Amino acid sequence: MLNYVVLVGTGLAFGFAAGWLMRGERRSAGGGRRPAVRSGATRDTMRRVGDLTRDVAADVDRHKFVMRRINDELQALKTPDATSAAQAIARLIESNEQVQHQLDSAQQKLEHQAREIESHATAARTDALTRLANRRAFDDAMHSVHCNWVRSERPATLMMIDIDHFKMLNDTYGHQAGDEVLKGVSRVLEDRIGRDYVVARFGGEEFAVVFGDATIADIVEMAEQTREAVGAGRFEFDGIDLRVTISAGLAQFQQDESVASLISRADNGLYASKEHGRNCGHFHDGRRCVALTDLIRLASNTNSESETADVDEFGLANRACFCENVAARLSQCRAAKVSLSLLLLHVDDLDEVRRRGGDDNVRATLRAVSLATKSLMREVDTVGRFDGNSLAILLPGCAVRGGIKVAERLRTAVSQSHLPKRYPQRRFTISCAVVEATRGEDQQQLVRRASYLLDSGRTRARNCVCIDDGGESRLVSAGHVGLIPGTQDVDLGD
Repeated sequence: MLNYVVLVGTGLAFGFAAGWLMRGERRSAGGGRRPAVRSGATRDTMRRVGDLTRDVAADVDRHKFVMRRINDELQALKTPDATSAAQAIARLIESNEQVQHQLDSAQQKLEHQAREIESHATAARTDALTRLANRRAFDDAMHSVHCNWVRSERPATLMMIDIDHFKMLNDTYGHQAGDEVLKGVSRVLEDRIGRDYVVARFGGEEFAVVFGDATIADIVEMAEQTREAVGAGRFEFDGIDLRVTISAGLAQFQQDESVASLISRADNGLYASKEHGRNCGHFHDGRRCVALTDLIRLASNTNSESETADVDEFGLANRACFCENVAARLSQCRAAKVSLSLLLLHVDDLDEVRRRGGDDNVRATLRAVSLATKSLMREVDTVGRFDGNSLAILLPGCAVRGGIKVAERLRTAVSQSHLPKRYPQRRFTISCAVVEATRGEDQQQLVRRASYLLDSGRTRARNCVCIDDGGESRLVSAGHVGLIPGTQDVDLGD
């Protein structure tokens, strides 16, 4: 009976799964853009599971009937003898063996149906030609990373890809050649990007990559190398080596951004690549499109070798220029009677990063932090290089509590980032200090107070935020003030 219950329950579960799959297929078919799987195969699977479940139920009912009849016969015997008892037991054993054989056969059939349903489910989320994730799987991945961003501000970056002059290739060599190119480009994307991220066929000759838990700093080199690898590839068809290039557009989730908005900005980056002659990539930072090659060039060396330059390789003002900005902003904010906060950001334990991974690992870490910081700041904020390992950010109109939220968003984004696998030290953290300008304080006093706060805070903890609102200094941990013994609680509000 236990086997029966398990088998019938399993059959019902399979039937439910198949029904869900059928519903998804109908919804997909109605959407127009998503490829639909043949629903007939799923209906056949559902029918076979239902028939099998009914057959098992009938077999068990027959077995129960035989058992009752044998029991009635034994009860009817006034003087049961050994021969009658042995015959009844033999019949009972025969019935048990028969139903067990039927249950074993049903279990094998159900396992076969399970494999078929799994195959249908995989096909429903896989593009038939390229074997990449299809549009349905892409939509699910985007929904997932968006939820992670809204819930815990885990970053995500989207890359849209289009094969250049694909229509011309189809017109010249035929659609079969185009199919071979699509499959070849898909293989390069999978080989270069790997299994850590979702690579999907978006539609036609357009592809998309969902980089979950990754900022533009984490994947910019991978994206550019992937584009170059496609251009260097050869895709054979009918004895001809076909070559194609791709254009790319990238965007990273920003505060309060929807999935549609992110896709639109990535598309804008793609259009910028086409306008710049194709075979290139552009990142949309929320205001403008920046070439990937420019991002990589600016990030190629994060050492502050030249303090005399007004801006460094990331376009960040040096310390002298930044301090001048502090003085100007202090004057403006006081005239407008709005708050002004200064945020200092220091990369933790760079000596350990250098020991484990060398100077290249240090440069990559600083590059990632610099790009992540620029991508998360508002247009009105000012970001500068405070020293080789630290950044400074001016937050006009922001009181200390608002500065805490900015610092926590930065700290969380950096702590969840990681460098490519070639670096020994892939993960890193930052410590932040936030001070709010007080009445009568000049730029030197404000900067000195922030610098002292950062130094003193880092002696007590790492991967945290310390604040000073003109009163007492406090430590923040994971968005909450007062978690460290001896500190006072602060209500951050909404």
